[in-house]
Parts: sequence; structure tokens; C-alpha cells
Amino acid sequence: MLLITTRRTGRWNIPKGNVAAGFSLPASAEKEAFEEAGIRGRISENAAAIYRTIKRLKDRQLILDVVVYLLLVDAEEENWPEIGQRQKRWVSAAEAATLLQEPSLSNLCLSLAASHSVERQQS
Repeated sequence: MLLITTRRTGRWNIPKGNVAAGFSLPASAEKEAFEEAGIRGRISENAAAIYRTIKRLKDRQLILDVVVYLLLVDAEEENWPEIGQRQKRWVSAAEAATLLQEPSLSNLCLSLAASHSVERQQS
């Protein structure tokens, strides 16, 4: 899995953002993955998960529903819009679960790690 740091706090997270006007949810997720991490690939049309989180702003808090889509990465670009603003790190799903502070997202990673382990055993 690819994790990126947030710009404001430097915590590990996944690429995510607002739904772009004229884009579907999966297409917006694909766009954010490129803008924030420079990755391109094939996005799943079905959501892998949905979780609720709180985004803290200077003067208020927002409750957000985050829809997570999996992207099969085909390429990592050398330049992208937010290069230099974030760090990125490839980790296993199990390691991602320990680095992410959002409990719902950590649980998704553990679920992905378990399902990947089952797939490997069946191969």
C-alpha cells in the first residue's frame, strides 16, 4: 500500500480529497492519487470501504464520509502537483494498519492483509 503524509500535520494517511466537479467518485479518487502521490493506474469502480472521520480546521471541525477505492498502480510519475509537499512510503497492508491513526482505515488495512494472505495460500 502507498501511504502519504498530510500537509498540515505530517501524519500518515492515504491519498484522498474532495470530489472534483464533473468527476465520478472513482475518477476523483484516481485524480487525487496522482495529484498527491504521483501514481497512475486502474481504479476499481466499486468502493472498498466507507468510513466517517473528523477533519479539524482552524476554526471548526467537519464530519466527513470518506469513500475508499483501490487503485492498481501501473506507474509512478517523476513529477506531480504536490511533489515536495508530502512524503510517500510503500508498506504492507499490515504495516499500514500500524501507521494509520484512523481506526476505520487501520481496520480496512488489516482486512486487506488477511484477504491477501488467504489468496496467497490458495494459489
